[in-house]
Parts: sequence; structure tokens; C-alpha cells
Amino acid sequence: MTTTYHNDPKFRSDYIAECRWHREQDLIIQSSYGDPEKSDFRGCHNGCAAHSLLRLKGFKISGSDKFGVAEALGWPIWLVRLAESIFEGLPNKDAKEFPQQLAQAIPCGANVDMVWPKLALWLLGDTEKGVIRFAKTDQAKKSVNDVTALYREWVDSGVSPAIEKWRAAAAAYAYANAAAYAAAAAAAAYAYANAAANAAAYAAAAADARRTHWKATRDKLLNLLAETSIT
Repeated sequence: MTTTYHNDPKFRSDYIAECRWHREQDLIIQSSYGDPEKSDFRGCHNGCAAHSLLRLKGFKISGSDKFGVAEALGWPIWLVRLAESIFEGLPNKDAKEFPQQLAQAIPCGANVDMVWPKLALWLLGDTEKGVIRFAKTDQAKKSVNDVTALYREWVDSGVSPAIEKWRAAAAAYAYANAAAYAAAAAAAAYAYANAAANAAAYAAAAADARRTHWKATRDKLLNLLAETSIT
């Protein structure tokens, strides 16, 4: 079990201050991890996390080393990976604010493992934002519903369903796992831009749909993390 910030309130406070400092110094950029050891450092969410860990703890970790960043922060690896995806999908202004928002939403000394199945359940099954909206064929609907049911079981019981159940829904699981990171945005982009008259209009509509998807995912993630109880 991963315990956020290693149950160290001062570490959490210092890390939040680092996120604020990175934003104020305009060191946060998209699409580059940066080099934490360079004096002219600028980097993405995970790059800035690595830079902060160097400044706070003396840890020499690359932003591309997601496992290293996760271990040092006491965050689960899925959260580090998802944070990077959300950060890169947001508009530039929102992306610069996201690292501090995320750091503040995560309580100290908590187990946030159940946030993932709750988020996945929303990503797949929500009638307003979920992938299920774009499942047009019976096969597609079954794929989404099968894996949504497994996430519902996980959320209700607090325990991931047996591996045999995931394997039985292998096609649905592959579909849903991709959707959790990108397919929802791609499907939304296609549905939103299907009537576009030319490539430029399609590209603009697709980009807008992706940003809308990642904003909604950010908001849901932050809310779920903030609601996590410390046991």
C-alpha cells in the first residue's frame, strides 16, 4: 500500500510550495521533462516534480522516471502516469496551474488506491461524460458495460475483481483501459467534429473536444482525491 507523501505533513507542505514556486517562476512547460540538474530548468508536470525532489531531498530522478517520481512522492504509479496525461491534455494556462492543484488535493498519509477504479467507472459509464455515450454498436456497448461492471464491483467491494474476470472481458478491458487515457477524448473529438467541412475545422473541433475531456477528467480526479479519507 502506498501512503501519500510518506505520511510527512512537512514534506507535503514543502512540495506544494515548490509547485507554487515553479508556476510563479514560469518554469512549467508542456511536452518536455527538462533536466532537473540544469540551472535553466523548465519542464512538465513530472519534470517539475523531479526538480522539486532534487531541491527538497537531493534525489536525482529524471522526470521520465515515473516509478522513481511515484516512489519519492509516495504516490501510486497510476496517479503519476495519469497526472502527466492530464497535464499534457490541458490548455497551457490550466496546465501551469495543475501541479499545485493536484498536490493540494492529495491528503497526507492517505491510501488513494481506490480513486482509480472510481475514476475509471466515471470515465466509462457516466451518461454525460463517459465513453458509453459513443458506443453505437451492440458489441461496443457490451465492451464498455462489461468492464464498467468490473469497476463497479471493485468500487462496491473495495477489492479488484479476480484476474479471471478481467481476462473474461479481455476485449472490453483493452478498450476501456485505452479509453481511460485517450480513447474517450478521441471518440469525443470524432463525434464533435464529424460534421466539420474541412480538415482545419475538424482539427480545431477535435482539439477543443480533447481539452474539454481532460478538463473534466482533471476536475473529477481532484474531487475524488480531496474526498479520500485518511485511515
